Amino acid sequence: EYTFTGILGAIPDSNVGNTADLKPTVTVIINDILHGIQLGESGLYSIGTAEFGYSPAANAHSVSITNIGVNATEPLQAALSGGASSDFTLSDGGAVGSIAIGGSSTALKVLPKLGLSPGTYTDTLTVSGNGSTNTDLVSKTYDVSFTVTEAEITGFAAITDISAGIAGSATYADAAAVTSTLPATVTANYSGGTVSVPVTGWLDTDGYDPDVAGSYTFTATLGSLPANFLNGGGYTATIEVVVGVFVDKTAIAELISSVEEVFGIDGLGIHEDNYVNLQVEAFMSALASAKAIVADPDATQADVDTALALLEAAYGALAHDHPVLSNSHSGGLLAFGEDVEIEIKGDFQDVTAFSLNGEVYELSQGEGDVLIINEDGEGVIGTITKGSAIVNLPAEFSDRLENGTHYISVTFADSYDQKAGTASIVVNRVANEEFVPPTSLPNTGDNVPIGLYGTLISSLMLLIGLLVYRRRLTSQVHVGK
Repeated sequence: EYTFTGILGAIPDSNVGNTADLKPTVTVIINDILHGIQLGESGLYSIGTAEFGYSPAANAHSVSITNIGVNATEPLQAALSGGASSDFTLSDGGAVGSIAIGGSSTALKVLPKLGLSPGTYTDTLTVSGNGSTNTDLVSKTYDVSFTVTEAEITGFAAITDISAGIAGSATYADAAAVTSTLPATVTANYSGGTVSVPVTGWLDTDGYDPDVAGSYTFTATLGSLPANFLNGGGYTATIEVVVGVFVDKTAIAELISSVEEVFGIDGLGIHEDNYVNLQVEAFMSALASAKAIVADPDATQADVDTALALLEAAYGALAHDHPVLSNSHSGGLLAFGEDVEIEIKGDFQDVTAFSLNGEVYELSQGEGDVLIINEDGEGVIGTITKGSAIVNLPAEFSDRLENGTHYISVTFADSYDQKAGTASIVVNRVANEEFVPPTSLPNTGDNVPIGLYGTLISSLMLLIGLLVYRRRLTSQVHVGK
């Protein structure tokens, strides 16, 4: 409520006085705004300027709406009108939720539509009440504008080099042969992304020579730019045509082939338990690197030579740290009637030699076991199991060994190298077990030769004769006493 007081001039009638100094007053009463809003902008507001190909979201304008009434605004609705209304869009169709007393909102967005051509676009934004109880809300407006400029090319995307083969035998005989294979379009970069540009020709900038190794630049002659694009920087596309130097990979390829013949593809057939771990790791790494170099078309001769040297060193450094022979008998002590069993640590594919106390025995190679052949070549005295490599000499054989220490040596091999292992067995029988030296080692099979029977019978008869002679001698001594 506001009061306005009048200021009086002279009283026209001299017979009328105003000794009380009375003055006229007017009272103005302004009621509260029940529903009211105020927008953050007025007049003309520019959203901004962007190059052709812009992102609408990146150029969105947030509309600020403040509630100036004494009630919540209730739902609001925004609309676009004017000359370019079809060139803008509103978020959520222009719908704005109720704004609390004294509150504000920036949820409403004005966005330029995608793909507008260069130019300036202007429209009027109006925000009004959209509820049944806010019909008294006074609509508010202001204008929005957006300017689109032509897109400026900032450069051209790199083109992958073209390999022209090896100098002296290049794929392309001359520059014309090269240009006939080069692309008819190139890709230009600009702030909004990329665009394809036609090429009318390629210029041999460096003087292509198929007999001289090097990288030769070919420069594109551009055709007409697509609409709405500029190339003020005079950018163009180039491509490198590379004539390579001959790189000799023969030696490293042959070594890889040799290694994989021994250890399998990628060396995966190697028995790691047979080698020092660090040596195996170095070998596998060198092999993988060598194969990668062979497969790399851009590898230089220095790359090849380095990889070859590393593989040679790693291959040559492989050394067995096995086999280790371990007697299954405690302390290596062998009692009468016990089999001899020797375990070999490692995984070896082949058994190449066996000896007992320095005497080498013939071997018969089988699928799983190797047979140890008697010295007469007719019988089997034991077996050696491949892979896990267990030497087994049955008691029939070991019982014929004289008391004392006996040495067994077995030589094993995988496809790369050979290694011998030696173990000892100690024969220690009780005193009443007399050792009868054999004339030959017995067979453990069924084919015992007749000569062996004769030898055994002769030995038995000799033993009986010695016992009889000893008894008579003892009797004579007793008689003398």
